[in-house]
Amino acid sequence: MDADKNTTALFSPPREDIAPEIRADRAELARFVRVNPDATDFNLVNGVTAANETEIAIQTRSIIQLMVTLAAQVEVPAKDLAEHTVVPGWDSITNVNGFSTKLNTVEI
Repeated sequence: MDADKNTTALFSPPREDIAPEIRADRAELARFVRVNPDATDFNLVNGVTAANETEIAIQTRSIIQLMVTLAAQVEVPAKDLAEHTVVPGWDSITNVNGFSTKLNTVEI
């Protein structure tokens, strides 16, 4: 890992004895992560967008960010809202045309 650039180098040695199904899976994976299917060296970087076809960018989240995102989507009972023992989650949003849409929520 290169601490200055926040990157990790990955190496995938080429093999000639790979079954056709595995080759097809590797090609599909390369298309999915948008890397050169013929490359054997890749850089794993922290970020949103890869700079080239041999770089794989990964945007991570902390556990607290995941918990905040999940908590904001919890649908709480009306009784608890009325007693002010909880705050409401995102129960609906309104777009510019005034159309209200129910968000995906977790019911408790």
